[in-house]
Amino acid sequence: MFLRLILPLLFLSCQDNCIRIAPNTENSNYSVNPNIWTNKGIPIDTSNQNIDLSKIDFLINELEKCMPVEGSPCDQCVKIKISNQYTDSFSGMGQVLLLQAPEQGCLNKGLIPTKEHPCRWRVAIQKDGAEIIVPPDMKMLNDGLIKSLWGIRDPWLDETIAKCAILSFNF
Repeated sequence: MFLRLILPLLFLSCQDNCIRIAPNTENSNYSVNPNIWTNKGIPIDTSNQNIDLSKIDFLINELEKCMPVEGSPCDQCVKIKISNQYTDSFSGMGQVLLLQAPEQGCLNKGLIPTKEHPCRWRVAIQKDGAEIIVPPDMKMLNDGLIKSLWGIRDPWLDETIAKCAILSFNF
């Protein structure tokens, strides 16, 4: 009980020490209201879904071990929203947010968006990296964490960092 009371206070004190340099996702305006914290103290907005919080802590621990550069000293600088507004991707590669993305991003991946299957974001970043929004499969959580905590704009351009980003995709 004490831990549940103190974790929000830790988050508030930590926010002032965070360096936020991640670019925001265009047109993203999700409401992020944490209703639970992981054992690591990460604030999570579950969108009233049953979420395995240990998976989030596990992915963050593995990501921290994998990254070749030191990240943010405070994981609690980031709030994570597991959105209940998602659909399956037209590529069959997991879930995507309902938020439309620029077509060029899909074309760069060899995907041809259509009116029925527009290009959609798999992860969204808000408030300069302070908020990460993912669908329940969390396949792109590490992508968002790398952008938010390490300030790396595109984790997929560096082979070493891409191996860390893909950890959540294969989980």
